[in-house]
Amino acid sequence: MAGGVLAVAIGAGAYWLSGGRWVDTDDAYVQADSMTLSTDVSGIVGSIPVDEGEAVKKGQVLFSLDPEKFQIALDNARADLAQTRLNIEAMKADYQAALRDTAGKQQQVNSDQANYGRFAALVKQHAVTQQETDDSRYKLAADQQAVSASESQARALLAKLAGNPNIAVEDTPAYKQAEARLAEAQREMNHAVVRAPYDGIVTQVNKLQPGMYLGAGTAAFGLVSTDHVWVEAQPKETQLTYARNGDPVEVSFDIYPGRT
Repeated sequence: MAGGVLAVAIGAGAYWLSGGRWVDTDDAYVQADSMTLSTDVSGIVGSIPVDEGEAVKKGQVLFSLDPEKFQIALDNARADLAQTRLNIEAMKADYQAALRDTAGKQQQVNSDQANYGRFAALVKQHAVTQQETDDSRYKLAADQQAVSASESQARALLAKLAGNPNIAVEDTPAYKQAEARLAEAQREMNHAVVRAPYDGIVTQVNKLQPGMYLGAGTAAFGLVSTDHVWVEAQPKETQLTYARNGDPVEVSFDIYPGRT
């Protein structure tokens, strides 16, 4: 009778312990954020200051491309920006000169108009010849065309200044384009140096070697996070009846026997 009671007690205890009090599984794996490093610019690999399996910190340099071509492009963009400023300043001066030239030619047209008016009156009185009158008319027409050409030149210069002769150099479209080219050259220079986006461990570093040509978007090597690591398990639904957020969990690893 005592044995029967003991057997029932043992069976009830086993059922209670296995009825959802604990969940266990050995079908689980350690997971971590990982990424394949690359950059959006192309170039020759210059240096790789990390080794296989090395732990790196966020912001640490992982590899860099030869900076020479990027420095040349950056210097060229800076020079182009400076030249654009000079061109715009010269354009503003040319516009003012065109206005003065137009005004001077208009004065000549006014004089030609007066002369032609006098010749036209005198030719009726036979005080001047018809040839002289025609020459006066031709000179008036030619000077009027010169005024039109000068006005067209002034309008073209004004259009390049966005319609505002007093516009600041930095506000002109040409200067903004040159600024954008400089910003792009600087961005490419910055992206020629690849830094760790987060703390982690580098992997397959030997895939990249100094002197290799690395195309834009080409995989270099890997980085596995040491900050965001988790265990992914797939227990049965019936085991999760009483599982709750915040429950303590013990984890052991095959690679570290005896440690939890």
